[in-house]
Amino acid sequence: MKKHLKWIIPIISIVLISSIIGGYLFIKSNKIPTEIQYVHTNTDVNLDDLREVVGVKDYVFVGYVEETYDYFLTKDYRDFPQSIKKVDNPCTECVVKVIKNIKGNLNEDSVFSLYKMGGVTKNREFIELSENDLIPEKGKYYVFSGGAYDETGVMTGGGKNSTAELEFDINTDNIEKSKIYQKYTDAFHNQILPSIDSGIPMYVAKEDINYDNGKYNKQLYQESLRESES
Repeated sequence: MKKHLKWIIPIISIVLISSIIGGYLFIKSNKIPTEIQYVHTNTDVNLDDLREVVGVKDYVFVGYVEETYDYFLTKDYRDFPQSIKKVDNPCTECVVKVIKNIKGNLNEDSVFSLYKMGGVTKNREFIELSENDLIPEKGKYYVFSGGAYDETGVMTGGGKNSTAELEFDINTDNIEKSKIYQKYTDAFHNQILPSIDSGIPMYVAKEDINYDNGKYNKQLYQESLRESES
């Protein structure tokens, strides 16, 4: 009996240690961080001047968030665009319903995905954000500003003053009463457009395509404004 105990005790110890380590790794891999890590972004655009922020964007609109998906928490079972996978940085997919255009001509009441820079980091230790930015929450209204910065069919956004939450008492029926909405509308009417030599590519929506079993609709961007203007 003592001989058996000699082997059983170490085996039980190994199993317990393995279970503890496995449990810790499972919890760590599935936890949502609460600490935010802000990142400073160098850009030619003055992000403190809303006129320049709006001016450099292709689309500025009020959107209602129907769902969000964090890249590093959901990429194993959700199909993210190749351009997002290639960069492999913190990112949040925001499935938004377009409520009202401020700049651009998105189809109002259409639903599509906007990919915001920022989200849980790869090691799942922090939520990484550009300074003075935020992660939109499901069930809330925001002013979103975004641009089609590549030709892969993906609208992206993020950075300082790129997203602003509307007041708690604002909804689809009284958007124009929102001071945040009015602020971005005024910025649009007085926007400062980027210089043609700024090196910032701009694209316009050419057509819509369905995806995810037709439930959502996303924009396909592949026509350069500069090419169309030449």
